[in-house]
Amino acid sequence: MKRTILISTLLLTTLLSHAQYRMYEQVSSRNYWMNFVGFSVYYNGYWGDWEYYDARLYGKKDYSSISFHHPLDHPSKWTHKFTIDNYSTPSKKEIREHWKKKIDYVYQGTFEYYITDYYSSIKKIFESWSYPCVFPSEHNTEKGEMPCVKRTVPAKIKILPYKDHPKVFIIWFEDVGFAIDLCKYSFEQK
Repeated sequence: MKRTILISTLLLTTLLSHAQYRMYEQVSSRNYWMNFVGFSVYYNGYWGDWEYYDARLYGKKDYSSISFHHPLDHPSKWTHKFTIDNYSTPSKKEIREHWKKKIDYVYQGTFEYYITDYYSSIKKIFESWSYPCVFPSEHNTEKGEMPCVKRTVPAKIKILPYKDHPKVFIIWFEDVGFAIDLCKYSFEQK
């Protein structure tokens, strides 16, 4: 009897684990879902530690543009985003060569973020947070709060070498650096 209960429990646990894995595979095949993403900032000559957050991202399938938004907001209400100008997906040969020789991909583009009366510059934001954390949806002008102002600045965007899809982006703008580790995020359709 005990053996039957043990076998039944193991079988049920295995089936539940398999179902969870299948659910993860279904969710991970979409281009929008919740997962952990790492951020690190560079200012005043130093990189900060990596900090990981449960973030919401929306990105193009080719990784040429990624926006970040508050978990409770619609993707159109993003907090910060970057776009690579004139991006073209590297060939498999280029990907292998960059990986083997540890050559970064370097692009020009834009970085967009919001400032407020308190966080009046990106450096002020990075002094307190490890990502551009001004949420326009949380500022209430009826209560006397200054409306958020969107800043769009030119940026140099590096993508570190990768095997399957881009994972680490380093964005340089306004004398600061902002690094993003997508961890398990993937915007490719399966």
